[in-house]
Amino acid sequence: MEVKKVCRELGGEGGESVSSLTEQCDQAKDLVDEVTKLCMNRTEVLERALALSQHLTIEFDRLTTWLDQIDDELRTAPELTTATPLPQLRKQREHNAVCLDLAAAILAYVPIVEQFRSDVSALQDICVHEDGVKLGELADEIIAKWTVINAQVEAVHDGWATITKLFADKNRDLIAAMEDAMAFHTDMASLLAWLDDAETRLAKLPATESLKVERMLLQMGRLSEAADQLIAWMRKTRGTLDELSVAAPTLRQLEIQRCQLTVVSNDVHAHESRCAKAEAEKVGREAEQWMVWLEDVESQLATTKPTGGLPETAEIQLDDFRVLRSEVDTIAQNKPALEAYIDDANNNLCDGENNGQTWIGRNHALIRNKWAKVKVGLSSIHERCARCRPMLSHKLHLEDGMEEMCAGGL
Repeated sequence: MEVKKVCRELGGEGGESVSSLTEQCDQAKDLVDEVTKLCMNRTEVLERALALSQHLTIEFDRLTTWLDQIDDELRTAPELTTATPLPQLRKQREHNAVCLDLAAAILAYVPIVEQFRSDVSALQDICVHEDGVKLGELADEIIAKWTVINAQVEAVHDGWATITKLFADKNRDLIAAMEDAMAFHTDMASLLAWLDDAETRLAKLPATESLKVERMLLQMGRLSEAADQLIAWMRKTRGTLDELSVAAPTLRQLEIQRCQLTVVSNDVHAHESRCAKAEAEKVGREAEQWMVWLEDVESQLATTKPTGGLPETAEIQLDDFRVLRSEVDTIAQNKPALEAYIDDANNNLCDGENNGQTWIGRNHALIRNKWAKVKVGLSSIHERCARCRPMLSHKLHLEDGMEEMCAGGL
């Protein structure tokens, strides 16, 4: 109103100049009101953004401290194994969950700061130069704080990535340790089950079989002890030979080394003699065992012959043949070992001219002949069983028919 009054005094009442000045003053007043309102809005935004930036700075400092602490704890954490306590594993997982929540909270402020930057830029475009400079200084201060916050956000991302990687490594180690523990548990359970089964079977064995098992275990222990002694002797002999030198400095030392070599040579020959004796005794025992086994099987085959007769008799004979065949099939598991023994004996006897006249040569001929007879007897058993089946079936049908005829006649 003061502006309008001044305009009337200058131009007079009711003039066109007064109307023009009044209209311009109204426009200026509206523009000033709009600018004032916009400045108040932008000032409120800036004050809110400044407070928000200060708050974010405090929160980011605290978060960075927490992340550094968690990072140090994870870096200094022991390797996860099957002996790692469960509370420690849960603590690692809880730390990672807390970090995830804090990182999500920090990232939620990013759109707010970006909107503040956009508002400041738009306000600078509509302000005068002086106000724009002041607003720019204030905005620069806030943007500088935002830059620090953004750098801290990047540090948070890097720290979280490191923590995630460390936790993934610990989790992978834990899974591997659990798999190894489960595999060990499975192997241990299988071993215990096998031992329980073996113990049960050994308990059910008769006294003679138990003695055989104990004897075999004793022989295995003696064999292991003999192998250890042989290895120790070979190492000692090799060490003695390595100490001998072909270029002795004096005749006396050369004579001493020749005596040592003679001792080693005699020891080797004596060891070869002991090995040959043990091998000959082993061959003799095997020959006697095969001879006894073949004579037993041959006697069973010779005493089991069909004699015919009533159907009951034929059925009994067929059952006897089946029992004999099952026993022979069970004993026939020795067939590969027996044939391998015969082949080895053939190869050994072919090396010399008069080996056929030795005890081994004569027993080998007997074993080979008896084995040939046993194989013929086995084939004849199969043929007899094949013939007995239709004969038994025919006799059973005939007996049934005669019983029906007798029953019909009665």
